[in-house]
Parts: sequence; structure tokens; C-alpha cells
Amino acid sequence: MSHYIPLIAEMMSQFGGNKISSEIGYAFDIWPDDYYPFIDWRFPRSLSLESVKRVMDYQHSNGKVYFNTLSIERDIASKLATDLYMKLDQTMYFGLWKNVMQADNLGNYDVLIDDFDSDLFAEYKEVTMKVFQFNDDRVLRLNLELSKKYKIPFKIVLIKDSGKSIATGGVCLVKNIGWLFSGCVLSDYQGKGLWKLLMNERMKLTKSLGADMWFIQTQVELIKEKAETIIGFDTFIKE
Repeated sequence: MSHYIPLIAEMMSQFGGNKISSEIGYAFDIWPDDYYPFIDWRFPRSLSLESVKRVMDYQHSNGKVYFNTLSIERDIASKLATDLYMKLDQTMYFGLWKNVMQADNLGNYDVLIDDFDSDLFAEYKEVTMKVFQFNDDRVLRLNLELSKKYKIPFKIVLIKDSGKSIATGGVCLVKNIGWLFSGCVLSDYQGKGLWKLLMNERMKLTKSLGADMWFIQTQVELIKEKAETIIGFDTFIKE
């Protein structure tokens, strides 16, 4: 599993975040401009508290520190977190696919695809905010800003039933990797195979653009179980 960490670090660094690669592993900001300060780590056994502090100070001098460790390194990470007055907050998963997920359009739904900066964004936002119960659209608009700032192909896939938007998700292509995000289905339409259809459409789209690998980040047990490979990350935050 750990050999995927440099790959994830390289992918995320394309969004303008800082990346450090050294004997202590890999660290990078997922979002630029400290909007969402989040560092992902790979912890070798020899990692020292001093090296953690050094990189944390470098990355986040404002003290807003989050960091992730591989879940398999939870014991050593927990000790370091305690010394830094931090605590385990949650576990996230990176799901990995090397093959396109197969799905049939059993409901003969309409599938629309367009750039993030298009008329589809309003419908994408409406469905996503309803399913994820977002209070505002800052995270969604951040993706829109990233697509413009770094010229990385961001696309929206929208599924409709008789003109009603019922499922949607975003995808961006970074080198040969398709990053699948914000995939969701309205509650009244769940259990009808729409999530798989949404995955299939986004994977096919990015495969046509050159992707041969796909990542998704999730906390949902049901979704992570469908991935070909799972990498668990523990998130530690300041107490």
C-alpha cells in the first residue's frame, strides 16, 4: 500500500500545494493558500518528533495544523500526536481502481458531461449540497477556482431522470490519474445502481483523456468496500 503514497503526493502537488520529499516521507498541502490546511504523511519507523515539528512549522506557521498518517502506523503516530497536543479525529480512505467499474444504465437515464465552468455547475451544486448537507458552497467553488487557476481538466457528470437531476459527481485528470470527487445520489434514487453508473461514466470519461488509474476519498464503509485497493489514513487535529 505504501508505494501509492508518493503517487498521491505527486498528484496533489499539481494543485499548487507545497510538497516535501525527504527521509521523513512525503508531506504536502492538498489545497493552496491554506484554505484547507491538511498534510498527508507517510511515516517510516525512524520518524522523529523533531522532524515532524520541523515540517509542521514550515508548512503551517499559523498553527492551523491537521495531519494524516497511514492507519497501519497508528501506534507511532498516536505517540507523536500526544507529544504535539493533538488527537485522532477521524479515519479517511483512499480507494484505488486500475480497472473501469462496469455498470449498466438500467433506467435509461440521461447522462450529461461538461466542464466545471459550465451551466451544469448550478445543478451539480444543488444536488451535492442537498446530499452532503453543506451549509455553503465554498468547497465546491474552490474546485471551480482550481480548475481555472491550474488549467487542470475538471469535469462534471450529471445524471437526469425525466429532466430532474438525480445524481452527480466531479472528476479531474492529473497526469494519468482520474480523481473522482463529490459523487452523490439523491436519497429517493439510491439503491438503483446509480452510484456505479456515475463511477462508470466518470472513469470512461477520464480514460478517454489518458487516465489508467482512479482514486476516490471517502469515509463511507459501503463505498470503500467497492474499491480494488484501500489505503486508510488517520486524521489528527489540535486538541
